[in-house]
Amino acid sequence: MPLIEIEVKFYIKNYEKIIKKIKEYSDKHNESSLEKNTLFDTKNHFLKKSNKILRLRTYLGKTILTFKQPSLETSPEFKKLEESEVFVNSFDEMKYILSNSGFIKTQIYEKQRQIFSKGELEICVDRLPFGDFIELEGTENEIKTAVQALGFDWNKKILPDYISIFEKIKKENDLLFNDITFKNFKEVEPKDFSDKILSFCL
Repeated sequence: MPLIEIEVKFYIKNYEKIIKKIKEYSDKHNESSLEKNTLFDTKNHFLKKSNKILRLRTYLGKTILTFKQPSLETSPEFKKLEESEVFVNSFDEMKYILSNSGFIKTQIYEKQRQIFSKGELEICVDRLPFGDFIELEGTENEIKTAVQALGFDWNKKILPDYISIFEKIKKENDLLFNDITFKNFKEVEPKDFSDKILSFCL
């Protein structure tokens, strides 16, 4: 059965300081690892037009197929999506199945991710090619408690996903590539995208 994913993000510029705080606050964590995500859609981009996501992810030796769509539960303070996930044995086999079932690969995005937890709350520290973020997923109360404990300004939360943030950066910086990979961004003149990212804060 689908679950309701509740989350918020914050943009961070003091990575080492934040990691130290989260380690003190959390109960356990894993090691940082590269996460690769491949998005699929129909040829007429039905999923994107419907605000739905079909994603194949590899992380820590696991492959996960995820489907997300807007939740009937809405909130101006949190991002809420209906989420269904299943572990699959092989990235290549699942990609083959999707590609031969009418879906096309539309985008790849990478991030260096480290996951912390406190009870049922999941705290992800994500290093993307265009910036560092913290993503908190859990109940509304768990998230707000953690945000206060970690010293984040609730008014600077970000609800849009990484793809939306990238699309704005791409448009305003005339980037010619579509995949959010570390390799692609190596070809870009070093820039500070803070203003573009912070424009997503509510």
